[in-house]
Amino acid sequence: MAARPRITFLADRPRWAQARTARAISRYLADDFECRVVFANEEPDLRAWPSDLLHIGSWDSTWHRSFGFERERIVKSVTNHRWAEASLAPDRFVAEWLDDAGTLTCCSERLRRSLAPYCDIHLTPMGFDPFVFPGPSRARGPLRFGWAGVRSDASKGLDEILRPALGDSAELSIAGGGLTLAEMGDFFRSVDVIAVASQHDGAPLTLIEAMASGCYPICTDVGIVPELIADGQNGLVVPGEVEAFREAFEWCRANVETVRQVGRQNAETMRRRRTWEHVADKWREAFWTALDRSSRQDWVPRPAVSKPATARRSDEVRPEPANHARRVALLSPHYDTGRLDDQIVELATRRLLGERHFECGPSDRAPNDSELERLRDCELAVVCGGDLTHQVWDGALAPRALQRLGLPIVTLGVRCSDGASVGAELEEFAGRCRGIGTLDEASRRELAAVGIDRAATVGSPVLFFESDEEHRSGDGVPVIVLHGNRLSGVLDEVCAALDPILLVSDVEDFRTATRLVRRHGSQTIVRGDHLSRHLAAAGRVLSLRAPHGLLALALGSHVVFAGDDPEVGAVRSLLRMEPCEESALVDAIVDPRSDDGRIAEAVAGVELAMGRLLQECGLTSRVPVAATC
Repeated sequence: MAARPRITFLADRPRWAQARTARAISRYLADDFECRVVFANEEPDLRAWPSDLLHIGSWDSTWHRSFGFERERIVKSVTNHRWAEASLAPDRFVAEWLDDAGTLTCCSERLRRSLAPYCDIHLTPMGFDPFVFPGPSRARGPLRFGWAGVRSDASKGLDEILRPALGDSAELSIAGGGLTLAEMGDFFRSVDVIAVASQHDGAPLTLIEAMASGCYPICTDVGIVPELIADGQNGLVVPGEVEAFREAFEWCRANVETVRQVGRQNAETMRRRRTWEHVADKWREAFWTALDRSSRQDWVPRPAVSKPATARRSDEVRPEPANHARRVALLSPHYDTGRLDDQIVELATRRLLGERHFECGPSDRAPNDSELERLRDCELAVVCGGDLTHQVWDGALAPRALQRLGLPIVTLGVRCSDGASVGAELEEFAGRCRGIGTLDEASRRELAAVGIDRAATVGSPVLFFESDEEHRSGDGVPVIVLHGNRLSGVLDEVCAALDPILLVSDVEDFRTATRLVRRHGSQTIVRGDHLSRHLAAAGRVLSLRAPHGLLALALGSHVVFAGDDPEVGAVRSLLRMEPCEESALVDAIVDPRSDDGRIAEAVAGVELAMGRLLQECGLTSRVPVAATC
């Protein structure tokens, strides 16, 4: 037994880019390291929490020097080119500012190329959280331009370049420093174009988050810009001059539909390539390299693999199974539908399976030739959610599609609505399947009825979701998760009694919400953005959609599942929840019945089943290791 190595992240100040980066990496590397984030502007005692490594987010920070850390235990990041502003050549910069660190990291390929001739430096890219920055929302109205950063920093070009360039022709929306992660997400989704006029940034985190939110970028050629933007294709790269930005702004106003279409494509590209999940391995490798160099040997040495074994919530470092799949094909209904319900399940599955490379593909249809070319490079295919009956009839799990794919299959949280109708196809599917995890017991029985008796009821990956938000479940305004016009009559009574927040996911939801607001006057309509924030803050949720309700439950809120959606019924059965009469919905939300013990017992059971299934399939995950023993 040995404890995980400890890392202290020294960021500049709360809520700024370094803090967001440190918190994200801390979460994604929690299987390997115990992490803590402190802030230089608060002058923390760096000895108060003994750590094996000290990560310094600013190359020019000096606060750590008075604490006597050994050089080998310091990891220092270079995230900008400000040293060049001081007329420092790269070799002098390395000698004068980076020599106190045993391990160096940088955030862009451009920085790495500049400094690599003079030092050993790791590329540790920036990423984004798809739950906080889930994609575009604006689709109509005048084009909106935005900028995010520290207003007082002249090198960002706000007052010198962007405001003069835009003039009085349009408003420039501004997000200054100090906003919460959720507020940044709201901001980016409220604008169409993000402008970056910085002269020295290495990897503007705001650019990454804005593109992930569906923004069209207009940028100077700085830092990671060439890695993300092809000029004239998915954005514009211009000189840091007023006239250049003015022309770019005018082009955007003349091509509104193109700007918004490219923004949507940017969001999809970023989701597939640049989440924290995609870049976490680079950070992990840098930290293990630093530990190898350090004189301290209190931790278990790094395994002889590129990624250390996972040991979440346990002191034991468990070896990875020999068939551990590093590249996983993730087959999901969301690939084609774009529905928020399916997106919740897909993103929760990514988190459940931990940090690895995912190739996405469809589950409700057979992959086409170009999709197959990508997916075949993987070692395993995981199907997350959806109706197994449809998937084996004419989807990705149909016999012909399985033959072309040629990968072992694992299903997580699927329903089987009518096994008898596709009995023969199910048999062929089962023969190729490494593991079958169903959402509920009824689906498992459907499979057993056609001779497939090795399925396990594992619930939904959403049950095991862990939030990034700083504030967990509260007792705020109740939330109703709408589902079209379901329970429309009963919802009038609920809205009149509780004045809830109405959470909408699609156009039909919005129509229902608009009617309720017109009738009752004071409800707030919220799109399905930042779900974890809204569902946790509420504390009490009435959900007509299964994934949303499961997410609220995972975040600690009291949830009442209602409506006639089959998946909602499956979840109620899974969690052993008694049906709630429509006439009793208000009382059920206001005065929750004490069924937490029964629900907790049900969740513990599926957690154990999920852990066993994943371990048997060679998929280390974020399910507690103790649950797989």
